[in-house]
Amino acid sequence: NRSARRMFAGELADFFHAPMSVVATDDMEHPFRQTQALKQLHEGQVHSFECQVRARDGRLFWVVGNAVASATGVGPREYTFALLDIDRRRQAEERARQAQASVQHIIESAPLAIAVCDADDLAIAIINQAGASAAGQDAMQLLGVPLPEVFPEWGVLGMERDARAALRQRSLSMHEYRFIRHGQQLTWELRFMPLEQGPRGQPQLLVLATDVTDQRAAQAAQLEAAIA
Repeated sequence: NRSARRMFAGELADFFHAPMSVVATDDMEHPFRQTQALKQLHEGQVHSFECQVRARDGRLFWVVGNAVASATGVGPREYTFALLDIDRRRQAEERARQAQASVQHIIESAPLAIAVCDADDLAIAIINQAGASAAGQDAMQLLGVPLPEVFPEWGVLGMERDARAALRQRSLSMHEYRFIRHGQQLTWELRFMPLEQGPRGQPQLLVLATDVTDQRAAQAAQLEAAIA
């Protein structure tokens, strides 16, 4: 039909009596080359596939399709192919995959503790090595665990409340939490940044955490020196 002629950049005469593999890629496992699979179909059965095809002008694109077997009553069996061009969808998926890989690389290489949490339950979806080291646990073991449970000291100080407020307001917020760990007074600065569409394609919360204990002590010393 007209859509197929436009899809493959040709007219009926360009394809008449040619095998379907004329628009297949060089992949020997390509669905258009698997004639045996079609021969095993009963009348009315559908064979579904997703593959890359090549138009007459050399353009490569992805399609999803069905092949339906039908008996004409006379002559050999026929197969009807229905194809949908999904190249834009595949390109969008690839861009999303590359973006996620880039985000993952940035998160892993950053010196500060970073975690990406699901918006509904604050369960950790991504955490870098710095964040896992701050929690004193292995990064893989923290996946799926709510952030307040990973850092109970912060949770007691209202971290979940502040995170929820940032999600509701859809704005960046910054908070400091002072607590005692192993007998040492620590100060951590946390920034909450809501993500309308996180790496997983759903609302998430980006959490940036920095140990500012030494920095705050230096600032306090400077202030005391200035007062003196």
